[in-house]
Amino acid sequence: MKIAIELIKVDEELRIRKEVGDLTSLEESIREVGLINPVIIDENGNLLAGFRRLAACKNLGMAEIEVSVID
Repeated sequence: MKIAIELIKVDEELRIRKEVGDLTSLEESIREVGLINPVIIDENGNLLAGFRRLAACKNLGMAEIEVSVID
C-alpha cells in the first residue's frame, strides 16, 4: 500500500540511530529499481522501521512511498 510521505510520523526520541549517514547509494538504487523493501508503520502512521529509506525517498522528491502496516 502506498501513502503520502508527509503522513508518516517519526518520533526522534525513539530512534536508536540518530544519523542517516550517506544516502547516495541508497538514493541511486531507489532511482534505478524503485523501493524494494517498504518502510514499516503502525496503524497510526508512526514509522517503526525504514528511516533511511524514508529519508532517501524524501530527498528524491517522492510524494508517496510503499509501506507495510503492522499492529
